[in-house]
Parts: sequence; C-alpha cells; structure tokens
Amino acid sequence: MATKTEEEKSLAAKIREREQLVRKIVKFSLRLIAARGKVTTNDVRDSHTHVVREFTIGELRFVEDAGQSMMGGNNLYIEFQGRKVFDLTNRSATFKKGVAEKLYWDNARDDWFQEITKLLAVGSNRLIQKLASEAVAKKRKAEQEAAAAEKLNKLKTKARKLAIEV
Repeated sequence: MATKTEEEKSLAAKIREREQLVRKIVKFSLRLIAARGKVTTNDVRDSHTHVVREFTIGELRFVEDAGQSMMGGNNLYIEFQGRKVFDLTNRSATFKKGVAEKLYWDNARDDWFQEITKLLAVGSNRLIQKLASEAVAKKRKAEQEAAAAEKLNKLKTKARKLAIEV
C-alpha cells in the first residue's frame, strides 16, 4: 500500500479547509438572510414554492434562491460590488452541511473574502443583534424627527393664524 505523498497531504488539507469554510459561509449567510433579509420573490406553484430572499450589508449582497423545482434546487450566492463572487448550487431540498453539487469561488479577487472574513469573525448572532439595535435606533430617530416636524408645523400654523410671518 502506497503512503501519501506530501503533495497529497497538502491537497487533502486544503480541501478540508475549504469545505469547512464553505460550510461556515453557508451557515452564516443563511442565518443572516433568515434574520434580516427580505423576500424578493415568493412564487407559489402547483407542487412547490420558489422563494428568493436577500440581504445586503456594505458591499456584500447575500441571496438565497430556494425551491426552484419540486425536487428542490437551491442556490446561495454572494455578490461583492455588484459582481458574483460565491455561488453554491445544491439540487437537494436543503443545503446539507454546505456540501454542493457545484461551487463557484472567485479566486481572482480576495477583497470580497476579506470582507466576509471580517463578518464571520463577528459572528452571525452578534451581527444580527447589532443590526437589530441599529434598526431600532434608526426607527426611534425617525419617530423623534417626525414628532419635532409635527410640533414645528403646529407652531407655524398657530403663528399664521395670529398673522405672524413664518
């Protein structure tokens, strides 16, 4: 029985590392899309439902395209600066452990990978919490601004009734 050469060991290690990373990206992306994404397509057909959900953060856009046929068929892709840099295709009903029938990974650019690595370091739970608190703060600020504008409008209306130039 032949022993593994250094090249085989190195290649096997690279494959394991990439598979782990793909699983991590898939899990992270799907959690982020589920928590903060919006449905852009919801097409109910006779035997299945085709749903496209997406979420954008910074220059990264995460898209899950699920239920393409009654036998399954899912794509998870990531765009960076409007260009697809990651595309995972799986024909089964779900993304089982991040294993793909087909994977596109843009090796030409590493800037997208640096961005997603930063997000992975934060973690999906903390990122989702941060985004939720930012959304609450933004909503609160908008409500305060609307209340201030309403108050100013009432004052202006009262001033006009009293013949005060506004």
